[in-house]
Amino acid sequence: MDDIAFVESHRTEYPELDLIQVRQRLYPKHAIAAAMLGYVGEVSEEDIAKAGSPYRPGDVVGKSGIEKEYNSILMGRAGMRRVVVNSRGQEQGEMETLNANPVTGLATWARELACPVCFSALRATADKLTCTACHRTYPITNGIPILIPDRIASDQFS
Repeated sequence: MDDIAFVESHRTEYPELDLIQVRQRLYPKHAIAAAMLGYVGEVSEEDIAKAGSPYRPGDVVGKSGIEKEYNSILMGRAGMRRVVVNSRGQEQGEMETLNANPVTGLATWARELACPVCFSALRATADKLTCTACHRTYPITNGIPILIPDRIASDQFS
């Protein structure tokens, strides 16, 4: 945060410095399933130009794997804030706020995903997904369901 404040307050002395906002999706233990998870990248001009496209230049979208297949869920919703400023750029009031929603919710996850063992529906609670047929549970870590069967998980994470 100190670095950001420094760059912002010294723009005239160091015009070559710039702040670039980068969005990322982070997954715990991501190297284990990298090929399956896929990767993200900036949305293409073709995707933006499609009729009804929700994308804007600079948006990050899934390009392959699960990232691409479930992009609409993983993308969440961008936030926005409109304010009134004076001639010095000082905020004078707020016109409109739309809070960001980083993920569309566990209920959506549960509808879109299936148990990796028996392929049955999953039921969501605050901290886990439970299979409605075989009753296996899958933890949710930092808002991300870890759908790795017990046997594999104990081998990989121990």
